[in-house]
Amino acid sequence: ATLARGMLIPDPQILWQPAAQRALYRLLGGRAGPGADVVMISGPPFSQFALAPLARRLGAAVILDYRDEWSTCREQYEMSSPLASLVTPSLERELARRATAITTATEGFRDALVSQIPGLERARVEAIPNGYDPDDLPVPQPEPPRDRFVLTYAGTIFRLTRPEGLIGALRRLHAREPLLASQLEVKILGRVVETEAATLEGTEALGVRQLGYLSKDQVMRELAASHMTLCTLDDVPGAERIYPGKIFELMALRRPCLTLAPPGLLSNLAERHGIGPTAPPRDAVAIAEILARALRAFRDGHYRPRSEPVGIARYHRRAQAERFAAVFARAAQETGMAGREAVAAAPASRRAPRSAHH
Repeated sequence: ATLARGMLIPDPQILWQPAAQRALYRLLGGRAGPGADVVMISGPPFSQFALAPLARRLGAAVILDYRDEWSTCREQYEMSSPLASLVTPSLERELARRATAITTATEGFRDALVSQIPGLERARVEAIPNGYDPDDLPVPQPEPPRDRFVLTYAGTIFRLTRPEGLIGALRRLHAREPLLASQLEVKILGRVVETEAATLEGTEALGVRQLGYLSKDQVMRELAASHMTLCTLDDVPGAERIYPGKIFELMALRRPCLTLAPPGLLSNLAERHGIGPTAPPRDAVAIAEILARALRAFRDGHYRPRSEPVGIARYHRRAQAERFAAVFARAAQETGMAGREAVAAAPASRRAPRSAHH
């Protein structure tokens, strides 16, 4: 199965393409009247970007939206393969150059993309971070339990989010201060990939509970009912240019967030907005001390399970939608102008049938 997945380029979701191509054709070319002016294709999975040439042929502007960095996914995602690493850089360059516009989740993605793809103009790439939707937050917000301290992580555990430092910190805390450590419950919500399962083996004795996949509503309630949330990126190449989309929902929940990340965008973001303590992801000693301080405050009745992050209104869905709308408008205008110029430049004999059709 692993070998078969490795043969699917650029990722296993390429198998969606036939159905996706048919659906896109129906939307843009298979109905009476004009189709969409702009098609936005968001990745990962980046196999979806293969829809771009069809959309352009059918007359739509194409925006490629990078919510993650394709190059980092090639190296860190568990389904990556040597063949994909060899083939997909040239595919990415070709698709990016043909896009009407590109949006990225971080400035770091934008800078890397412009530097890696010759001929890609910086003006065509807009950095628009992820954000939060207030409608996703539970109302009323549940209170954390009083009999134990709950730390909750939501998301996939894979190579990029390996919690090795956290597990080391838990072992250290249980060995040095077992009574204090016994008050801590760590919840992991989401998938743990096969290659990382060994990291969590035997951690039930450390208070770790794996709840598996949950619905969005359940995840948000579990996070809200925690004393502290967790956002983590392991110290691997490319992590310095990333922040997980979940970080903005964690801000909006206003629970203290423990951020484990190497120096880079995520750690800077956490410190700039004051969302909670930060530490290097593999520094078990520093992580253990952060947890010990929180547990002592909880034990003594001084812990405050509410944070007051600053300056997060810019990540509200309305603010993000306005920025995307501006990109859509520019892309539609550019494509419309190009189309009008092409019609004006064509010989009359070639333009007549199209005019007669309209």
